[in-house]
Amino acid sequence: MTAEEFDAALVPRFPVFNLVLNEAEKTVELDGLVIEPALGEQPRDAGIAAVVQKIKAHRLHAVRVRARSGVDDEFWDLVVTDQGNTYDVTPNVSDETSSFKQRKYFAIIAGAAALTLTAAGTAFIALNATKPTQPVAWTTPGANAQIPVALPPGFATTATWSLPVKKDSSATLLDTGHVISTDQAGNIVARDPQTGQPKWTGNNAPNNMAAVEQTTWAGIPAITAQSERDLKIWDLRSPAGGGISTAHSIPVTNDQHVETDGPTPFINRGDWVVSVPADNFSVRDIVIPAGTLPVMAGLNGEVTVIGRNAIHTVATDGSVAKTLSFAPPRGTSGQPALSWVLDENHVIIGWAGTKPVLAIVDITTGKITASVSARNLPRENTLILNDPHSKTAVLDNFAITYGKTPAIKTLESFTTTTIHNGIAYGETSEGPASINLHTLNAPTRWVTYTADDPAPDLVTDDAAYIVAPMLDQTVLYRAERTK
Repeated sequence: MTAEEFDAALVPRFPVFNLVLNEAEKTVELDGLVIEPALGEQPRDAGIAAVVQKIKAHRLHAVRVRARSGVDDEFWDLVVTDQGNTYDVTPNVSDETSSFKQRKYFAIIAGAAALTLTAAGTAFIALNATKPTQPVAWTTPGANAQIPVALPPGFATTATWSLPVKKDSSATLLDTGHVISTDQAGNIVARDPQTGQPKWTGNNAPNNMAAVEQTTWAGIPAITAQSERDLKIWDLRSPAGGGISTAHSIPVTNDQHVETDGPTPFINRGDWVVSVPADNFSVRDIVIPAGTLPVMAGLNGEVTVIGRNAIHTVATDGSVAKTLSFAPPRGTSGQPALSWVLDENHVIIGWAGTKPVLAIVDITTGKITASVSARNLPRENTLILNDPHSKTAVLDNFAITYGKTPAIKTLESFTTTTIHNGIAYGETSEGPASINLHTLNAPTRWVTYTADDPAPDLVTDDAAYIVAPMLDQTVLYRAERTK
């Protein structure tokens, strides 16, 4: 498709990247993370280059970007493609209504597009906003250490890097490619995937790292984790002057449900009240229609809810802004009971009753794309493992595909630890194995050192990460992909 044929209006509303440009200080941030320009590169060029790099990492063709001036908070809504082309989609932009400064600033951003293809390869994302005047050289820890457990074929048997972590730590990935784990002191740490160097640190790491989600909280890039008593939020931007990001806490009770997988988190308080993010890491309450189940909160503060025969969009003032007709699956009765987010358009909905049902619902059309009768529904606090790139997911013992051929199938005798490119890695009664979630053929086992070797905690395009005990400590290993 040529630039002339490209229609920016067709680009999905989510995700939205946030780009902050400060020409005076020659700095640029993408989603709160500082971008280090290459030698001789302008910050604006590095910012667009980082956007392109992130688009490609997500295997997207184009995304929406909110570009903001760090000087006076002027903002512009852009669409940026994987080729570095930029389009102004700011609402009500015209020569009569736009300030000269806004037009001039956008022209600077758009002018960077021609440079992004060369700049994207050199842009370096650094999570720490403060740059020391005399940086301390980082020595990659545990390079070439033998990995004490066997990984699937195609990964090295020695580590690119390895380091001690908290006993119950696991590994997950930020959108920037940084690897999240916990250190021995109980902090949550984002590390450079190539070297293991810490780039951001937050205190009070959760006991269950699988509950950690990257999100946006009232416009601020953040990570969240739910526990039995609260929802913790960490500002993903480095604190002023550097240091450790302090966890903010929102109290919750055992009978309240927290959803963190959508565009922004929300808390279902019960009694038809939903708490959504507000400024200063607080929440504000929205009253939803009685008899409905909240399933998703948007970046604009609206909440999508599902009732017996309708899907409503509830505005920030509690009024119903939009309604879609909805026909629940046959055999169900009453209002839906449970939900999990797949992406900005699709949710998993569960109906209880004598014959429980799970279904994939497109909340933009009201259509059910797949459903299955279940012996039992997953518990409300069951975490869903989701791979948006391949549009596959695992929820308890259900394998889910929500791309061109949506389906929900039972995943027998398999406990998933991670998903990559539609392949689930996990445990069977006979040891670690992998399984294709599209075909659900028999699990593929690999040769292990011992019967207790675990499956990888995280698999990416270029590496696998595994947490394993070693002598008197627990170690996180990075194994490079060899084929």
